[in-house]
This record gives sequence, structure tokens and C-alpha cells, in this order.
Amino acid sequence: MSADKDMKEVEEGPKESRFGGCDSCSGVSCTPDGLIGLNTYDWKYLCIPSLPCFGPAKSPPLLKPDSKLPLMLSLIMGLQHALAMLGGIITPPSLISGDACFAWQLDQELCDSKQYMISAALICSGLLSLVQILRWKLIGGYTLGTGLISVIGTSFTFLPIAREVVVSEIQAGRSGMDAYGKFLGTCLAASVTELFISFVPPRYLKKIFPPVVSGTCVCLIGAGLSVAGLKYWGGGVFCAENDMSRAAAFGAPQAPNGDSAD
Repeated sequence: MSADKDMKEVEEGPKESRFGGCDSCSGVSCTPDGLIGLNTYDWKYLCIPSLPCFGPAKSPPLLKPDSKLPLMLSLIMGLQHALAMLGGIITPPSLISGDACFAWQLDQELCDSKQYMISAALICSGLLSLVQILRWKLIGGYTLGTGLISVIGTSFTFLPIAREVVVSEIQAGRSGMDAYGKFLGTCLAASVTELFISFVPPRYLKKIFPPVVSGTCVCLIGAGLSVAGLKYWGGGVFCAENDMSRAAAFGAPQAPNGDSAD
């Protein structure tokens, strides 16, 4: 009887979910384990930090791709993921536009565009994340997107170059917005190369870009960003670079309040 029942379920196929195929929502149980997961998840690992040098490190709970998580755990992890990705998305436009707000390299147009650049980064990240998650099928067995719940955020790879280009153009007397536009155009043209590289088999990419090359590039990216991190780590960067005594453009010293000192 059991074998006949299993064969009948296979022939009928999976039942249509009333949530539009969203099995994660349809599988939520109203029991304490389904809502909170007191007996199915190690909440102690999630809520209590582990201190170094105090016993062996504990491995995180293993969650399979199709695991049914408790509702409260799903909400907490979703909020945690949203807060973590938010900072990574808005940081690059904040740094690029923030460089144009300092007194000795002021570009008011680019400085005022900070909110616009942050909004554009959030909107583009949301749209491209949908493409990545939904995984569109292409011809030849290729797909656009991975089908995984991964966020396409703002890349930090080009951030040191972008900041250097924008600042150098402003200090040379040219428009910061034009410099930022030229940088975006360069990235758009270079993205065509990355598009063709994506069709190269991984075994050839590993030979062209071995770990010593890719690792060195990642190390240089971190070294370039460490300057901004050290400056903002102590706080008061804007006041120190705008209101402290320094030589004005004509050579006269300035008082801490920005007025010319006699």
C-alpha cells in the first residue's frame, strides 16, 4: 500500500501551492517549532557571541538550501541580511560624492548629488538582484543570473580609482560631475569585456587569472580603501579638513573658524 501511494504521488506530481509556488511560506507551521524553532534551531549560537581563547570555536548550524526555517528565524536573518547589505550599497556613492564636499576640492553640484547617487545605487541594486535571483534562461543552455538569493550591490573594486579620478579632476579646475560621468562611461565600455569573459570556461579563467594575480588585486583594493577607513575611524574628518588653520589659496593663513587671520 505504501509503494502504491508513493507511485500515485509521483504520477500526480507536486501540488500547486496556494502561495503561488512560494513553498517557504506555504510550509510554515503554527506550532512553537514552526514559529520560533525552540527545539529545531540553536538560538544560543545566534544570540550569544563567542569569545576568542575561551574554549573551542563552535561551528554554525548547517542549513540546507531547501530547509524549512522557523518564521521568527527567517525574519531575523532577513533583517540581518538587509542591514548588512545596506551599508555596502550606499558606501561607494557616499564616499565618491563626499570627496567633493571638502573645502579645498569643493564641487557643489557633485556634493549636492549625494542623495541622488545613493537612491540610484539602491534602485539599481534592487532591480539587478531580481534578475540574479529569478535566473533568466538564455539560448545555448546559458542563464542570466544564478537563481540564488544573492544581492547585487555596489562594487568596491573600482572605488579607489573612481575617487582618485574625481578628486584629481576637481583639483584641476574641471567639473566633478563630468569626471564622474566619464568614469561611469568607462565602466560601461569595460563591462562588455566582462560580458565576453563570462562565457569562458572556468578552467581557462583559473589559468589566465591564477590566485596570485586575483589575490594581489584584492589586496590592493583593500589597501586603497584603508586610507578612507583610517581617516573616518577617529571621527571629525570634515571639521579637521575644513575649519582647522591652513593656508588659503592666496597664501594668507586662516584662523580655525575659517576667517583670515591678521
